Amino acid sequence: MQALPHLPSNDSIASGAIDSVRGWRLPRHGYERVFGLTRSEQLLLWSARRWRHGRHRWDQVEQEFRLALGPDWADGLLAWDLALDLLHLYPASSPQIRNGCATDLSDDEQALLALVAALQAGNPVDASLLLARLAPQALRTDLRAALELVAEALRRLPLPVRAPVPPMDGATIIPLRAAASH
Repeated sequence: MQALPHLPSNDSIASGAIDSVRGWRLPRHGYERVFGLTRSEQLLLWSARRWRHGRHRWDQVEQEFRLALGPDWADGLLAWDLALDLLHLYPASSPQIRNGCATDLSDDEQALLALVAALQAGNPVDASLLLARLAPQALRTDLRAALELVAEALRRLPLPVRAPVPPMDGATIIPLRAAASH
């Protein structure tokens, strides 16, 4: 399928010519509301929100990782903590992580969950586009490595790939300006 001229192409993202696709909205694929998430998705979202807003009651996050992941809890939590550190390394590229009381997910939160699900499912093509949305080129390799460790730690609690995440050709990515009219 040919990419539309105003959308990022597979080649431009893979080559690094497009450093970020933060201005693009992901198509809706089941991650819009907290109440529809699986336990593992809720664990990642809740802990990311706690991390982003000062690691409030981080001992509860450790306890939930321990309960959910069993013997792999420390590996999963350390990798997740590293991934969150990397995502917030450059203020200009920090993803939008909402307040813990918010019931809807930001586009960046949705992309992060979809990215971990794609890595867990072994889908490198879709993971590349989501990485391009979340992080500048300089961080993508390290972020991917950390999130692969998270995905591996969650192997007993797989994240569902709810629908195909955006294909690399960009055909289903809608610019934010156009999304307002839908």
